[in-house]
Amino acid sequence: MKTLSWLATGVALSGFLVGVAHAAPPAPQARWTIMVYMSGDNNLEDYIVKDIEEELGLAGSDANVKIVALADRGPGYDTSRGNWQTTKLYYVTQGIVADAASAVADWGERNFGAPQTLIDFVTWTKANHPADRYALYFWG
Repeated sequence: MKTLSWLATGVALSGFLVGVAHAAPPAPQARWTIMVYMSGDNNLEDYIVKDIEEELGLAGSDANVKIVALADRGPGYDTSRGNWQTTKLYYVTQGIVADAASAVADWGERNFGAPQTLIDFVTWTKANHPADRYALYFWG
């Protein structure tokens, strides 16, 4: 019975060590991470997609500067890019297309007036895109 127990432990540890050996190296820390909190669940919805693509996407992220946008749209003003209406999280790259498929995550319907939404955004961004310095922009 002891032999079986040791064998099971050895097999379990060997799988763990193989997983560790193939783990991806951590991404290098950027100098800046820019967070853009985009509240467009109103008559500003027309500009959400345009600004992600034409303003933020013009520069895009690189090794020194990461751009992350949390964008919320609503019904009734703009139907471009698949007419998504929930809160989307974007890691902005040069030439980004602000559709649902390009989003890093869909956060469902979030209230941008609720402090917890902002807290969640900042917490997620700092955990996933560490940097020496951070900037937070409020859009809308």
